[in-house]
Amino acid sequence: MFPKLHGLIQMGFPMYPKHIGSDANGFTNVPQYTLAKKGRHYASSFSFAGDDWVDITENGVYFLKREFYDVIRKVGGICQDSKERPVVAIVPSVEDNKIYWAIPMGDLSHRTTEQLERLQGYLNSPNKMLRSCFYHIGNTDKKSLFFISDVLPITAEYVERAYIAHDNPLIIKNKKLVAELNRKVTRILAFEKDYLRTKGKPYFRQNIYGIYNELKQLG
Repeated sequence: MFPKLHGLIQMGFPMYPKHIGSDANGFTNVPQYTLAKKGRHYASSFSFAGDDWVDITENGVYFLKREFYDVIRKVGGICQDSKERPVVAIVPSVEDNKIYWAIPMGDLSHRTTEQLERLQGYLNSPNKMLRSCFYHIGNTDKKSLFFISDVLPITAEYVERAYIAHDNPLIIKNKKLVAELNRKVTRILAFEKDYLRTKGKPYFRQNIYGIYNELKQLG
């Protein structure tokens, strides 16, 4: 642990963002509150970005560093990183709570009629079919599309900044939405793990557990 952070934790002092500004994409570019209290404890997952520490909060929305996509490519995964897309850190891994399962998000209003029709084909599939879990639509600060089949394991090291909505870091608090995201991502992860065990290769293009194992090795 870095001495600066260790001392602050021992003294019980939270750290706060230093500036507010907007980037070229119109997203407010500020660090999230960096030591978020959880009960009597402070979160233990941090990223150092410039002069600030960025903490991952469950159901918080973030932008990832470009270096994270190098990790995906390193393990042979494929990612669509041509545009900056936020992710929601939906839940920490049971095996390693420094790793969070994160779902990429997009603005539903940007979809074409053809894309929306294709999307409905997945969403209207019977629940018993895995494809019904590939996507989800829900309200955040806007009508959002969740790319659940593109789920990624992430660590605080690769978090660049929080997504800001109405001058505050966005945290999804709608319990029904969170429950559905958890249900669907759990099915995706279970299928991927079983497919790896039986076929010896990943099913989903990003190579979910290849990224996961790489992050564990990097510590």
